[in-house]
Amino acid sequence: YLQMQKLSKNKSTSYSPSQRARPLQAAVSPPELPVLDRDILFYLFKFPSLALGDERVSESDFGDARARQIFMALRQSWAAGEEKNWATRLLEALPPEQVCLTRGILLDDRENKNGENMISQLVGRLRKQRRYQELEPLVMRMAEGDLPLDIDIQQEYNRLKGELLGTRKEN
Repeated sequence: YLQMQKLSKNKSTSYSPSQRARPLQAAVSPPELPVLDRDILFYLFKFPSLALGDERVSESDFGDARARQIFMALRQSWAAGEEKNWATRLLEALPPEQVCLTRGILLDDRENKNGENMISQLVGRLRKQRRYQELEPLVMRMAEGDLPLDIDIQQEYNRLKGELLGTRKEN
């Protein structure tokens, strides 16, 4: 213990604040993607050909800008051909923060059977949630008398509410 004290007294510890903070900053990982965005990307990485075409998944289906960027890079890397190297092209096309997130999803070893069906379910749920959120303020304003009652909007709102509550995921 005394030897360590002598060594520490002999060492110069004149670090600037930025030098002391640098190792801590490097250790901080980027915030995770929203669960649904991550799950959609997971299935698209397992079945990348499903990323092409707008009918299954579109850029607007992702709530997080980073997930949209990863999705667009996936589309470009898959569309470029050479199916064997799409993941490498994907990682090369992304900034470091997205590379970290993407690697985590690529290395996810969950079971991935029936990817097309899972993507349809996930995207369908996202689209229903988004539409529900669009309708909710309208329905509330109708209930308060600020807007005239629209039966079609009310019925769609009630249908979506029932579907979303019936398929709620437990965390």
